[in-house]
Order: sequence, then C-alpha cells, then structure tokens
Amino acid sequence: MPIRDRSERNTHLWHWPIIVYSKMFFNFSAGTRELVIVALTFGLAVASRYLIEIPFRYKLSALRSGGIVTASAAALVILGCSTFYVSHYQNHSGHFSDDALTLAKFSQYHGTDEYYYQFRTGSCFIDGNDASKGTYQREQCLKTSTTGRNYLLIGDSHGAHLWRSLSTAAGEQVNLIQATAAGCKPVIGQTFSNKCTELMNYIYTEWLPHHKLDGVIISARWLPQDMALLQTTLTRLKSVASNIVVMGPTIEYSEALPDLLAYQHDGRTDLVAHSVDQQIKGMDQRLQRLVSQQQVRYISVYNIVCPQDRCHALASNGEPSAFDYGHFTLSGADDVARQAIVQMHRDIFM
Repeated sequence: MPIRDRSERNTHLWHWPIIVYSKMFFNFSAGTRELVIVALTFGLAVASRYLIEIPFRYKLSALRSGGIVTASAAALVILGCSTFYVSHYQNHSGHFSDDALTLAKFSQYHGTDEYYYQFRTGSCFIDGNDASKGTYQREQCLKTSTTGRNYLLIGDSHGAHLWRSLSTAAGEQVNLIQATAAGCKPVIGQTFSNKCTELMNYIYTEWLPHHKLDGVIISARWLPQDMALLQTTLTRLKSVASNIVVMGPTIEYSEALPDLLAYQHDGRTDLVAHSVDQQIKGMDQRLQRLVSQQQVRYISVYNIVCPQDRCHALASNGEPSAFDYGHFTLSGADDVARQAIVQMHRDIFM
C-alpha cells in the first residue's frame, strides 16, 4: 500500500488525543486551535509512519524489545500523570464546583420552557429544513396592532433569539411582529428553496408591500457571502418600508459558552477570552460600512457585547449570555435588547 495512504490512515489515530489534550492544556484562540490540530495530526501521522510503523514492520529484528517496552511505558506514565494532574489536581479531584455546574447547566438550555418562550419555536420561529418543527403561523405572528406602532423583525435564529427581549424593551406601545426561520438568511434572491426561503420571499414580495409599518428590523448570523444579497434586499426594501434597522453579527465562541465558563471558573484562566471568534469584529465593521452606504440604521451587537473589545460572557444577572456558540440566553438577549432599543429610539421609536 502506498505510503500516502498509510499516513492518511494514521491521522485517525492521532486527531482525537490531539483535540482532547489541546483543550485540556492550552487556551488557544478560535481558529488557532484548528490550525494546530491539523498541523499536529498530519505531522504526527507522517512521523509515526517512519519512526514507528516502518521500523516495526520491516526492521523489527534490529530493535531491542527491552528499549521499546521501556520507552512505551515511560510515555504512558508521563501522559497519565499529566492527565491526572489537569483533570483531578487542578479540578478538585475531578469534580466541578457547584458554581461551575450551575454555569454548565445552561448548555442544556435548548429545549427548555424558557427557550421556547424566548424563541417561539414551531410557530413564529421555524426550522426551514425540518418539517417536524412546525409551520409558520401567519395569523398569530404577523398580527398588526390598530392602536400601537407596528415593527417587523425578520431574521434567522440570530433574529429569533432577540425577539422576546426586543419586544419587552420596546414597551407596550410597540407591537413587534416576528418572521424568523432557520435554514436561510433574511434576504431576497437566495438560490435554493425550503420553508425558510418561502417565508422570506412571502414577507418581502407579498406581505410587506401591502402593510404599512412603522419600521423593519433585520437580524441574522451574517457571513461575508451574505453581503451582496443584503445590499440588494435593502435597496428593494427601502421602496416599501421606512425606518429600517440592521442588527450586526453576534459574538461567537469556539465552544459552547456555558462549558467554557465552567472550566474557566474552576481554574482555566482566560479560557473564554481566548475562545472568542476574532473574525466577528471584522465582519461587524464590513457590514456597518455596507449598511451605512445604503443610508440604513445599523446596530452593532458586537460593540454592545464587547465594549472596547472586552466581551461580556456573563449577563448582568450572572447567567451565561449565550447557551451555545453564539445564541443568546434570555438574560443575555435582555442586556443586548435594552441597549439596542436605546439606540433605535433615536431614529425609529419616536
């Protein structure tokens, strides 16, 4: 079998221990960890091919069995002691503190009653790729008020996680309508079709042109490839709606934030700060320039969560601000919404 094939097979032996120990011993930043893992995986695969596999297969008679056993035993002892030190000595004999466990429980936030209350999953927030997650309820979710001011929130899951908090922060005189779906972005002109794109096309091409609103808010997990379609969407939207606001990307972490907070609480200093996706700041700045060129109001969620680049992983009540890589808990969304509404009041909630 060619050497290349054997080296590729050897990567399967190395990647899991490298992933595990890179998390245990090092606080790599988001992106850096992945590069280190890939480099070490292939480097060790090639090294083990020439230093272990070939000698054992073809030069076994020239090796001293006693030396092999001694070296292998020493390596296992060193690895075992290192693992024991980190997992038991540094972590209170392998047990998390009560405070750390309280933080970690928020990684199970998805599917709780508070999660459904926050997102309105299955009715006003649907999964565009999964028929089992409900159907968008137009009568309920697009109901306008005859006495208050009507605003529409269009978004994916990074719009849905803000709806409840924005609605509460805006006050009783504001009726915040919700049109959110996972599986696409809240833009016009997407080249695929599912329940999410069907909802977005309906909102932009059928519903909005026939309903007079006081404002529109667009929020999503924005990526570089979304820029062109967002620009097109804003151009068309301005012809049928006024007081448009785009909310920028949410801060993201390399792992679920509650887990990071739990490990950090029990000794992993600066783990959360090193796990922040540094690309979000650049995306926020690019998006702000694009939106400003369209003369549309922009709310930087990054600047709210990370004032002066110091990101707040805990909400004001002490709970994790997110329950996974970047979706806000209700308390985290409340903190963001209160500041966002203050900024929006300057232009649209008047």
